[in-house]
Amino acid sequence: MNNSKPNHPSFNFQGKQFLIVDDDPIMRMVMKSMFRNWENTSIDMAIHGEQALEKLKHSYYDLIIMDLQMPVLNGYQAADAIRK
Repeated sequence: MNNSKPNHPSFNFQGKQFLIVDDDPIMRMVMKSMFRNWENTSIDMAIHGEQALEKLKHSYYDLIIMDLQMPVLNGYQAADAIRK
């Protein structure tokens, strides 16, 4: 039996830019607090997919965390538009 630890990738979010897209203000607050521990991390927020697409026209993000069920433009529609 092999007792060595599994090889998990190390995630380093330092210096990264995130876009959090969620219509729930509590979830936006929770997500923001999760990434607060990494230095030089930039966090931007959008409350629906249409707002996220507008932000993507003007900024680059290393990671987008998006709710799927939102008003105006849901996460599925926004992800499809981002891919195109």
